[in-house]
Amino acid sequence: MSADVTLQRRLVRSLLVVFAVLGVAAAAVVVQVGSLAALPPRILADNFRSVEDCEEMDRALALLLIDPHDAVALSRFRRALDDELGNITEPGEAEAAQALARDYHQLLGAPSPEHARALQQSIRAVYDLNERAILAKDRSAVRVAAGLRVSILALLLVALVVGVFVATRAARSIARPLVDMTGAVAHIGQRGPYPRLGEGDYREASTLAREFNAFAARLEAYERSNLDQILAEKAKLEAFVASMSDGVVIVDGNGEVLLANAVAEAAVGEPMKGKRLEALGGDPALISALMQVPVRPVPDVSLRDRIFSLSAARAPADAGTVIVLRDVTELRRGERDRGELVAKLTHELRTPLTSAVMAIGLLAEGAALSERQKKLVDLLRGDISRLKALSDNLHDMARAQLAGVELSKEPIHTAELVQAAIAPFRLQAEERGVKLIVEVPAELPSVQADPNKLPWVITNLCGNALRYTPPGGTITVRARDEGASVLVEVIDTGPGIAKDAQARIFEKFSQRWSPTGMGLAGLGLYIAREIVEAHGGMIGVESEPGKGSRFYFRLPLQRA
Repeated sequence: MSADVTLQRRLVRSLLVVFAVLGVAAAAVVVQVGSLAALPPRILADNFRSVEDCEEMDRALALLLIDPHDAVALSRFRRALDDELGNITEPGEAEAAQALARDYHQLLGAPSPEHARALQQSIRAVYDLNERAILAKDRSAVRVAAGLRVSILALLLVALVVGVFVATRAARSIARPLVDMTGAVAHIGQRGPYPRLGEGDYREASTLAREFNAFAARLEAYERSNLDQILAEKAKLEAFVASMSDGVVIVDGNGEVLLANAVAEAAVGEPMKGKRLEALGGDPALISALMQVPVRPVPDVSLRDRIFSLSAARAPADAGTVIVLRDVTELRRGERDRGELVAKLTHELRTPLTSAVMAIGLLAEGAALSERQKKLVDLLRGDISRLKALSDNLHDMARAQLAGVELSKEPIHTAELVQAAIAPFRLQAEERGVKLIVEVPAELPSVQADPNKLPWVITNLCGNALRYTPPGGTITVRARDEGASVLVEVIDTGPGIAKDAQARIFEKFSQRWSPTGMGLAGLGLYIAREIVEAHGGMIGVESEPGKGSRFYFRLPLQRA
């Protein structure tokens, strides 16, 4: 067939042939049905109506035999009888119906078994007459319908054969180029060269084949030009990763290693490329960290005499993850050395600063000083006190960095601990004109805590509250049992804390400013956080500028 013929024209031709055959078959069926319709009616609804009337009278008679005066049964019988008398359709049916009516009246006039049997026989006679008529007409209709059915089936069979032939031929012609293209498209996912399609049997198929062949040619040209560029970029990436001093591991979305440089493989102790992370046989702590770092931060990993810090960056759409293993051994050693130096210096400063504080106190109390001298002594005492507090904080922070917060836990009664911690502030609050409210129930449960370090947290929070609450203000210390934990909170009516400062307030050297304008080092809250977290708890703050602050911490309970 010429390729100039369109698919639409070919389908129209095939459909015209099918419709023509169906038209001939339909015309023949119409003729046959017309011949059946020309016959007189074979089965009449009136015959079925008479049969139903007889059945209704028979049921009503059964009720009358039980109770001859049953009004409902009499009404049902009379209604069926009247319907039958008005529905005479067969020869002899009128006489049978009249006989039935007479027997009915005789039964009503003189109820007796003989009259009842006579009435039953009359009902049966009318029933049998209509039933025989129905059967006779049905047999006649069946014979005619059987002949008509055979004729219709023969015509439909011819139409079906012709339709299947035409449809199969058309479908084969349409599907052939599609099947060829399916096979060709299956090769597109592979590298070229790609197969080409031949001319189709109709215009659309030929156009599609030409377009596919042009696409395959363009794709082959693109692959030839792009392959060298891809290989060059891959070589650059491998060279860049190999030259890095940090360990680099690139994994796909399934956790399989795509690329790893020599530093990373040396840390793990085996080649990694092509293996899944969980299948690696290196140090368990390092392998565990490699598996966890794509989803959450992990602590440093000590491996032999080195310390590694791990970080990860995920590619968009879960395309993979780049994991960096950085050797931070020297950095951590430097931090430790600096911590030791600070600890030693602050330790050495403690004794002279304490002596200076005591000497200034004795000078202020015992010496006869002028007003100007008293002011200078007070300023000096305040500066030395802040310097001593800063030195103590630096020393505590350095110790915490060097060895962590080491705890010596024991059961401590919570109410007694809080009361003892705030006791020194009662007199200070009274002297400053600040009202101190304590709401700590005596029945609070005990906590497992360090009796030396935990009171320091409460002391620090109360000291901050007293420092920032102006005269006439209020400080409230509360504690309550929350079931799984104990909550301790310190609430003041001071100036409050800005939102941006709240996020950094528990960090090291996060400075706050006292009402006197003197900067504070910001180590106390950092150390308080370290102590609370070492106890397994959490510490937080809620504040609005101008409305005061609420510092709180929770400690877990271990109930029996």
